[in-house]
Amino acid sequence: MIDFIFLDSIWKCLFTLTLSTTIIYAICIFGYSFIKKFTSKEKTKWFFNYHILFATSFLAVGSIVLTHIDPELVAGCFDHFATASNSFTITRILAGGYIFILGFMLLIDSLKIYFAIKKHATLSKIKNRLVNDILRNLTENLRIRKPIEIILNETATSPYVWGLFKHSIVVNPFLLKSVDKNQIRTILSHELMHIRGYDSAWLLLSHITKRIFFFNPLSYIFYLKHKLAVEMAADERAVEQCGVEPVILLKSILEIAEYCTKKHNHLLQVNASQEFA
Repeated sequence: MIDFIFLDSIWKCLFTLTLSTTIIYAICIFGYSFIKKFTSKEKTKWFFNYHILFATSFLAVGSIVLTHIDPELVAGCFDHFATASNSFTITRILAGGYIFILGFMLLIDSLKIYFAIKKHATLSKIKNRLVNDILRNLTENLRIRKPIEIILNETATSPYVWGLFKHSIVVNPFLLKSVDKNQIRTILSHELMHIRGYDSAWLLLSHITKRIFFFNPLSYIFYLKHKLAVEMAADERAVEQCGVEPVILLKSILEIAEYCTKKHNHLLQVNASQEFA
């Protein structure tokens, strides 16, 4: 009969690390509800960044410790579940089900990334001289040395940053038809703040952890609050570092919301500036 003893190690890691990360999630979510009233949006964002970094590091180190360095650690918690190495137990069934569901979700994510990469390869760069001049002036003022391009995507519901290392700003053409230079500058400033803060990488860590603990409601709450903190921090930094006017910023967000609601006929959840003062 096939030996499924490896499922015992998976269950042990899953059980132990779930308890640990749940504590991390709970501390962060509770702490956020307290500190958001007394600190800047940028510091709030880094509060989430540090917690997700600690959680992912704990996952990696904890898994190695439990499976390789000291495989007998906390083994007593699992002995009464897995009494034989050659038969299924309830914990092995749960561990096997977990692997199957996680693998399916990661497969879906991989397919989405694959098709997104193919789609972005077909998109064209913007040729509008005014918009490119505004982008160049912003990158020079912010001392961003790496080249950044603006890509047009007619199906984009809102502007976003594409890429982890080589970044592009993807926008719907309708947003750049405005004759108001300040509004175009506002949109680009917000996205540049995401690039400068490496927000894509931090949110990817948060998403991966959410996938690993897909069964834990706190992982979804953490991810949503983390994403909101990232958006609000980008708004705040755009105002402080790029001289963006808050009124124009909010006007841009409302226009994006109105356009998306009409175009796609569904409710749009606008994260950016939800609590902006």
